[in-house]
Amino acid sequence: MRKILFLCMMILNMTICANNDQINRILASIEQNNGTLKALRKDADARIAGNREEMMPDDPEAEFAYLWGSPHEIGNRQDVSVSQGFDIPLVTGMKKKVVSRENELVELNHQSERTQVLLEAKKLCIELIYYNALREQRNKQLQRAEHVADTYRKQYEKGNIGMLEYNNVQLYFAEIKHEVSRMDIEQKRILSELKRLNGGIAVELTGTQYDLHPLPADFEQWFEQMEQKNAMLLYAYKESELNTYRIKVAKKANLPRFSVGYLMENVVGERYQGVTLGISVPLWRNSQRLQQAKMQAEASEMHAANMRQEFYDAFRALYQQAQDLQQLILDYHASMRLYDDPELLEKALDLGHISMMDYISEKGLYYGRITKVLEAERDYELLYAELTYVEL
Repeated sequence: MRKILFLCMMILNMTICANNDQINRILASIEQNNGTLKALRKDADARIAGNREEMMPDDPEAEFAYLWGSPHEIGNRQDVSVSQGFDIPLVTGMKKKVVSRENELVELNHQSERTQVLLEAKKLCIELIYYNALREQRNKQLQRAEHVADTYRKQYEKGNIGMLEYNNVQLYFAEIKHEVSRMDIEQKRILSELKRLNGGIAVELTGTQYDLHPLPADFEQWFEQMEQKNAMLLYAYKESELNTYRIKVAKKANLPRFSVGYLMENVVGERYQGVTLGISVPLWRNSQRLQQAKMQAEASEMHAANMRQEFYDAFRALYQQAQDLQQLILDYHASMRLYDDPELLEKALDLGHISMMDYISEKGLYYGRITKVLEAERDYELLYAELTYVEL
């Protein structure tokens, strides 16, 4: 029933889609213009290119020797040799599999860094919508306060009201102006932050409402979907998988290395040439590499399991907070319907049915309720953005 009410509340906000489009356009622009993201992409491409070098065989070796004979009568000798070495992990394609998975990790790391930048931008957009909506409400309050202040000024000049009542009205008007000025400062600050993220290009966001998505009923199923999209979790899983391949490479690295080459020996009146075969037995160099690979594999498995548990606990806590805020928003909207005609207060003041102090007090309560509604909606959207940032 709660989700049905929440959906009905969403349907009433018919301008939401336009606001969503504005946010999506801003995020797309930031992804294209953000200097940090451009640098991260270049860095990722450089690391991928560096990883690919591991798939290349060793450089061929060439030697030339010119030997002077002694005694002189035996003549001189020239030797020419060319050889190419090969190792088993490269020949069997195991290194290629390792490099392929290393490049996947680079891409996942870049994806995680990208989503963090976009999440920061989306949160700023959510904050800006909050201040846009709050400013819209305060503008209405300011217009009415200005009218009341002007009316009471005229009454004071005519001697119909005392200085205390006049001062209270002027203080009320000044307070509203100060609040509007403070909101202007916050709006400019957020727009400046968005401009920074957008590579120095100004953005515009005039929306005043949120797309309040209802939370999925089945948390476990939703978590599984988010888990498959979380770049850092996938990074941990892929890293664990990569280390199993590194163990295989380490095992094969303990096998002998081979080299094939050509050798030519030229002496006075004689010439020898043919194929050479070489073998290198790794007695010391790789003695600890296999053990290190096994330890890294165990550590990565433990890290992946721990990271998943931490992500689950954090995700669950955010989900529960969002559930509470979802209910709070419904309660706020229900209470606001009890005060659905603020113009009655204006009429009561104009007709003299309530005092100015009562009017100021009631107006403060009314706009205080509106502020709480807007704050709850903002906080819900910020939580929902955290819950769904993997989809950015």
